[in-house]
Amino acid sequence: MLTKLYIRNFAIISELDISFSGNLNILTGETGAGKSILLGAVSLILGERASADMIRYGEERALVEAVFKLSPASVIDTVLTGHDLDKSGEFLTIRREITAKGQNRIFINDQSATLAALKSLGELLVDLHGQHDHQSLLNPEKQLDFLDEFCNHTGLLKETARLWADAEHKRKSLNQLEKQRDLILEKRELFEFQLKEIRQADPKEGEDIELEQELTVLENAEFLFQTSGAVGYSLTGAEEGNLVRLLTEVRKKIEDLHQIDKSLADYVKEFDSALISIRETGRFFENYAGKVVIDPERLVLVKSRLDELNRLKKKYGPSLTEVRARAEQLENELAGGLNVDENLSRMKSEFSELQAAYRNQAEQLSSSRKQKAARLAVMVKDHLKELGLEKASFSVQFGTVPMPGSWVLSAGAPVEAGESGFDSVSFMISANTGEPEKPLARVASGGEISRIMLAIKASTATVGGIGVLIFDEIDTGVSGKTAFSVGKLLTRLAKDRQVFVITHLPQVASVPGDHFMVSKRVSAGSTESTVRLLTESSRVEEIAKLLSGDTITELSRTQAKELLTTPR
Repeated sequence: MLTKLYIRNFAIISELDISFSGNLNILTGETGAGKSILLGAVSLILGERASADMIRYGEERALVEAVFKLSPASVIDTVLTGHDLDKSGEFLTIRREITAKGQNRIFINDQSATLAALKSLGELLVDLHGQHDHQSLLNPEKQLDFLDEFCNHTGLLKETARLWADAEHKRKSLNQLEKQRDLILEKRELFEFQLKEIRQADPKEGEDIELEQELTVLENAEFLFQTSGAVGYSLTGAEEGNLVRLLTEVRKKIEDLHQIDKSLADYVKEFDSALISIRETGRFFENYAGKVVIDPERLVLVKSRLDELNRLKKKYGPSLTEVRARAEQLENELAGGLNVDENLSRMKSEFSELQAAYRNQAEQLSSSRKQKAARLAVMVKDHLKELGLEKASFSVQFGTVPMPGSWVLSAGAPVEAGESGFDSVSFMISANTGEPEKPLARVASGGEISRIMLAIKASTATVGGIGVLIFDEIDTGVSGKTAFSVGKLLTRLAKDRQVFVITHLPQVASVPGDHFMVSKRVSAGSTESTVRLLTESSRVEEIAKLLSGDTITELSRTQAKELLTTPR
């Protein structure tokens, strides 16, 4: 039950603090007075998105706060826990703050909350029927929603939606795996050839660098042999005239100098060290020349191997490291291809199980709908009689929509399906005796649609758990006796739940309940909307105005009093 609504700086409302204590609340007011603004504020509390445009002109922020009194058996605590919010007590307070900078905030019982949490709560707190919502009754998908609302089989709907999501996810994964399998099969021959080519070549890490060095040596073997031999011969090879022999003679002369001048000792040592190095260098090159091999056959083999490795690098990567990595990748691809059929078989089995589970669940959902649709039809028909359609008949027609290629079968044929099962429903109506029932969209007038919507809402309210119903001009297109019947039906609805009615009809506005008048005024150059609870006398004046217009007569006052005292 909505017990309080506080609004500040919202649209043309400066500040408004309303308390609601009764089960039936009537709101009247001239067009443009601000009734739709009130509904906009309530919609914010129910989870509609906020916008800076909602803030009153010249202000920086807007605030909307609502307090609900909960029934002892409320499921609100379950929703709060699911969104990591503390459980509520007897009252639930929701507050929304909107700022011009877009820093909007939501609080549930003074705890910061998300829009998703607010929407989840809003769906359980209030059923708001706007001015144009009755047109949605012409939409078959919406008709299915109305039927499900009456059936009140939330568990079946949630499980069907879950199985649909799981099956669709599995189907997409299966399709992706099949495409992968086809791709692997297409490339298997190529992959096998490439892997064979690399494995037969068996490239070693750094092998190309070593071979390039060896190739350089082989191509210059003759030069290396001749030149290294000449170096060794010049240093140590000749009996007379080689560098070591000449330096040995110089060494004797330096020693003679040292015998005279002892300060030359260090130079003697340095010269000896240099002489040893030259002698070793000469011997090295003599040995090196002896090891140089001129091998044309090896030169051909090295060139051939390098050509082979370079071809691999050109095809599979700029280095042998990447060539080897490509071989491992090819092995993995081929190994995966070997397992793809096994994976496909397993995934097909899992998908088949999900198909069967979804189909079984959808059939249970369909059965539940069909069982309760007959009851809905009877209740709607009874309500339509109350609302002036005495000869009307109403029924719910079930069917399916063929869809070639669908994985969901009904009666052995592929049909369109989704989160809410595979049923396609159509509300059928005949307004007059002897006329066959036809789809609602083809035969109903605007006034009839409003009455049918009210009849459906009245029927679903008897089974639904939502405690607050808001009707915005549900009486569009009706008048006279029918309008009086609308008021009676709303009065009956308010016995078990809280009902808010926005109306222009005096027959509806005069039903027993709290009557609020919405008006607007201009003060200091600014327009402001206000709401006030009418007293008994002011209510007579308001209903008289609805009867006769701006000029209230004694007759209209008398008629207003009669309407207010008429039993409902």
